[in-house]
Amino acid sequence: WVLARLHSLIKDTTADLENYKITEPTRAIGNFITDLSTWYLRRSRERFKSDNEADKQLALQTLHHCLSEVSKLLAPFTPFLAEDVYGQVENKSESVHLEDWPISDENYIDQDVLEKMAQTRSIVSRALEARTQAGINVRQPLGSMIVTLPSGELGDEYVEVLKDEVNVKKVEVEKGEYAVSLNTDLIPELIREGVMREIVRRINAMRKNAGLTIEDRIEVFVSGDEEVLKAIDEHKDYLLHGTLAEEMLSEEPEGVESFRVQEMDVKVGFVKK
Repeated sequence: WVLARLHSLIKDTTADLENYKITEPTRAIGNFITDLSTWYLRRSRERFKSDNEADKQLALQTLHHCLSEVSKLLAPFTPFLAEDVYGQVENKSESVHLEDWPISDENYIDQDVLEKMAQTRSIVSRALEARTQAGINVRQPLGSMIVTLPSGELGDEYVEVLKDEVNVKKVEVEKGEYAVSLNTDLIPELIREGVMREIVRRINAMRKNAGLTIEDRIEVFVSGDEEVLKAIDEHKDYLLHGTLAEEMLSEEPEGVESFRVQEMDVKVGFVKK
């Protein structure tokens, strides 16, 4: 999807500039940078820290390619910013302004992928709006969601994106007028999973404040009431993987933080390996 977006952008930007159109490509480049950041980059975070080295490198190489090409597209509009991005991405002494202009590869431009992903993102927006109206945080998993579309069809890969983005266990696609319906009934198992997601978020915020990077590994500490302990038992692998921790601490370290989530008292902390 992101390569289809990139090469469509290169194609359109080139055509616009050849016809002396300036406003359209600047807006399009801005929209692409937003998509790259809020969709591709955000959704690829797990790949960037994956144990699957081959997939990790593919994700990083794709990001590198996008940033390199965008720096060239930016060059006529924001020359100094383009130079800075190019220098950091390519690590070269040469100037971006000495590079050849990017050439669009039609093989990457898959209109079906672009249209289906646009539709998927629209569904996500509606579902997240419904979550907000229901007062349910996105970190709290839900049991199911029903999506009705005029076609009545949505590919499995896009359904998986919906499940991940909206944080639901099951998505049913039906035929009908475009609409989204969420099952907001929360059973204890879902509540405990939501608690664990909040715990992981808090620990990662502590990691960031401590200046740790994705290369740093930790030992993590979590304590709380009975339901918190159940959440740890049920989602220990998620906790360790999500915080880049190698093991659990049995004793409370220095610098723990306390908070309440879903009416539960929780303490979290870590020590660097």
